[in-house]
Amino acid sequence: MLPKEKRSLKNSQIQKVFQKGATKKNLFFVLKYLKVEKGSTRFALVIGKKVDKKATVRNRIRRQIYEIIRLNYKNWEKPFWVVVLVHPNIFEKTYLELEEALVPLLNFK
Repeated sequence: MLPKEKRSLKNSQIQKVFQKGATKKNLFFVLKYLKVEKGSTRFALVIGKKVDKKATVRNRIRRQIYEIIRLNYKNWEKPFWVVVLVHPNIFEKTYLELEEALVPLLNFK
């Protein structure tokens, strides 16, 4: 799993990403990201109850997405704050399908 220091954004940082950040999206994900001056690249993941009402299912999806990020994101020259929003149609997708959808979105500079 992605280390905790890489997967924690404060609420004020998330708000700043939504206000000033750029967006990339596809059928399953929306990525909001903002290049920052100092610090390291950090991720936040938002999975709503529309995906599934059971927390165990949402947590399984969360763990899979964080593992995809850990294995595939590149160490960018500049640090970014990244918020990943998950669409409800992700529920019945396999790990490989999630990886195919998310990896192209992680390639930005």
